[in-house]
Amino acid sequence: MECRFALLAEGANQTADRRLNILGVFEGVSVPKTPATLSRAVLVVRLRVMASEVGQPHRVEVVFITGDGLPLWQASADIRVEKGQGMHGNVDLLIPCENLALPRAGEYRFDVKINGETSNSDCVLRVFEEQRTLGLESQE
Repeated sequence: MECRFALLAEGANQTADRRLNILGVFEGVSVPKTPATLSRAVLVVRLRVMASEVGQPHRVEVVFITGDGLPLWQASADIRVEKGQGMHGNVDLLIPCENLALPRAGEYRFDVKINGETSNSDCVLRVFEEQRTLGLESQE
């Protein structure tokens, strides 16, 4: 099992026939000041399942990490992909992320681990602190 992709979005759902709908994919947020909180997002993870892995238990862990490696949030689940469940060998996980702490501006990432091994998910969130400037009114 491997991570095909992981991305952060405003929303996502899956239809009855397992089609994936993703709304508002983003890699960066601008906040007035830090520390800040990302109130709501969905982490969308697509896993590729090999035929030999069907019916076997798998542990999936997601860790939200600062640029210097400090874990801030995590979620985990034990999954078992049954025959016919993964469309085209893929399984999609829609993981709600609420109130993510953003202690400072900079780069954060989501690490996806499958059965204890970090997968190549490459899901990054960049946090920018808005630069406030004083406006000068022109005097004519």
